[in-house]
Amino acid sequence: MRSILQQAYEKAVETLKEYRDQLDRLANMLIEEEEVAGEKVLELVGVKPEEKKRDQADGPEKRGESTEKDGSTGTEG
Repeated sequence: MRSILQQAYEKAVETLKEYRDQLDRLANMLIEEEEVAGEKVLELVGVKPEEKKRDQADGPEKRGESTEKDGSTGTEG
């Protein structure tokens, strides 16, 4: 168990370091504007509009995401 937590911690630190510049820019935008539209955030992190559109076209069920308040996908089984 400790090994799993240590690996997760190390991955989190690595990810934060990798995206530090984008996170700092986002923080500065939030300080200036108080809220930032999702489109600006995606642009900031380098997600292309085509990628976002493709994810939306798949729909949450296809991506395995919840569509219900209780966290279920709305399918039985």
